[in-house]
Amino acid sequence: MDRHVLQRGALLFLILFAFAIRISGLTAQSLWRDEVDAVRFSDAPLSALVSNFTRPGWNGPLYYVFLRFWMMLVGSSEFAMRYFSLGFGVLAVAMIYRLGRAWCSPVVGALAALLTACSPYMVWYAQEAKMYTLLTVLAIGALYLYREALGRGDPRLWTAVVMLIWVTVGVHVMGALLIPVMTLLVLAWWPVSRRRWRQAGLALAGSVLPGTVALPWILPLLVRGGNIGHHFEPLPGMVTTMLYAFGRGITSAGGQWPTVLAIFALLAATTLWPGTDLLSWFQAVARGQKRCLGAVEGRHCVLGAWVWLAVPILGLYAVTLRVPMFVDRYLIWTGPAFYLLVARGLEMVRRRSAVLAGVCLAAMLMLNSSGVWQQTSTPLKSDFRAAAAYVRRHRQPDELILFHISYVRETFEYYYGDSSPTGDGIPTDEQTTPASVDAAMRERVAGYEVVWLVLSEPEMWDRRGMTVDWLNARTNPEIESDFARVSVIKYHMPQDLP
Repeated sequence: MDRHVLQRGALLFLILFAFAIRISGLTAQSLWRDEVDAVRFSDAPLSALVSNFTRPGWNGPLYYVFLRFWMMLVGSSEFAMRYFSLGFGVLAVAMIYRLGRAWCSPVVGALAALLTACSPYMVWYAQEAKMYTLLTVLAIGALYLYREALGRGDPRLWTAVVMLIWVTVGVHVMGALLIPVMTLLVLAWWPVSRRRWRQAGLALAGSVLPGTVALPWILPLLVRGGNIGHHFEPLPGMVTTMLYAFGRGITSAGGQWPTVLAIFALLAATTLWPGTDLLSWFQAVARGQKRCLGAVEGRHCVLGAWVWLAVPILGLYAVTLRVPMFVDRYLIWTGPAFYLLVARGLEMVRRRSAVLAGVCLAAMLMLNSSGVWQQTSTPLKSDFRAAAAYVRRHRQPDELILFHISYVRETFEYYYGDSSPTGDGIPTDEQTTPASVDAAMRERVAGYEVVWLVLSEPEMWDRRGMTVDWLNARTNPEIESDFARVSVIKYHMPQDLP
């Protein structure tokens, strides 16, 4: 009884620790355009939210439905919206402990939960008003129930698995990669799943059904290929990006050391201790050794986690061969598999050298703390909060605000309120001529003595800088203030434009 009380107390402390890390920097970063888009999309009429389920290009329509009801309860402040993600981020820590305990051992589950709790990458997205922590929780839950259903065959579990996959795909389209993961897990866990592979097949077939509503636009896009704004990333680049993301987060804190330690732990999880590594397991399958096949701890944890981690990367790479769309956060739900393997590796090292395992874990925790601190203390997202406050202090009501990228107007006005009068910069490409820019800019600034230019990510809209060049050629900036990924420039326009 004392041991169980101690374990539960330690888990509770770990959950509170994860909560404290995430809430301490919840509003440290300004909302960026994707987060403000989440507010806009969730606030749309209910009919529009429903139609988004079949509209091309919408990768998470169900999340916006959930967020809509959340905002109805708590409002749309930075803190309120991000708290929705924070709650699921903390829940993921508890769930990865439960899954790690079921697949591996209590020690591995606890280590995986600890690594997830202080992971800079997981902390970052638990502090962002997007669907990624919810996606992670759904993936953990679906895989946990899937393993239980394969072992017990309870129809209620199969029903829950199918429903969770539907919700996961609705929250983000990349959740559909859970289906090939589960398909290969049937093979990876064959000694257990061979009695229920038909049930698994029916459940996975049922999981595909909701996706048929999107086939009319998905299939033509995959067949003919296309460009939706992302550059193509080769497979080695995808693997490296995910390794950096899970190992050290979104900053370069710790240099290469987080990656080196993660690779060491992954290798240790895969190769150490005969009877639990992949090579020995495959040899046991070939020889029909029942005793080794019953080593649930090694087989399910190592092979299952590698399937969970690798298959989505390969699946997304196959898609990007036709339509480039790799973004690391789309695969955040594979992070628990990464932390399970790292935890498993540390446990295998501990069995040989407790000192070495302790040093590795301490180094990981120290590097993670440094990464979380950098994310909290350094403005990394576009700081429209500070930019809007600056313009509000210095601008007169009749002065024009010109948004270099029209798309950022919504983000700016989230903090500023109605910013009228406003205008848009000139989108340019290689065919845009100076004469066309001149005509458009004269039309936009006509009648205004003062123009405020809000400049953010100009390479997305005007790579050649023709809007800024046009203004600088006709007047000198009176005020120029730079914030994180946002600049504000004030121009006094001459009465007679040259």
